[in-house]
Amino acid sequence: MISFTHKDGVLYIIASGHVKAHDCGPIKDFATKHITEKDIITDVYLDMKECKYMDSTFIGVIAGINKQLRKKWKKSIHLQNTNKACMDLLDDMSLSPLLIFLSEAISFPTEATKVDDNILISKIDIAEAHKELTELSEDNKKKFGLLAKMRES
Repeated sequence: MISFTHKDGVLYIIASGHVKAHDCGPIKDFATKHITEKDIITDVYLDMKECKYMDSTFIGVIAGINKQLRKKWKKSIHLQNTNKACMDLLDDMSLSPLLIFLSEAISFPTEATKVDDNILISKIDIAEAHKELTELSEDNKKKFGLLAKMRES
């Protein structure tokens, strides 16, 4: 599950449990709109304390948000409370070198919007998330090339 809020130009994202593709649409849309179009979000923090697993779509969404943040503001996503399982996944996807890992957690605002998992992520959003991963390494290109091409069909 994903919940998120924003305050004073900062987007706070909390990932918990098993984060999968069906959780990703709203956060991807919100971040894209508020980073690239509205210039409201200039920093992103992701808390993974309760995250047990994340699928490739969510990792691709993280990569995409990070890419937008770097392009627009020359900043990277800050992650905190990242457990070994999630860290291994980020390493395997070649994403961890592009992120900032906090040694001490910051406090997040208490109010947050929980993502409704009844909202479907589009085929195009899934393809875009995997395209972000293919741009990170040759291994990812081999693993996710077909998924990244879904947007062309």
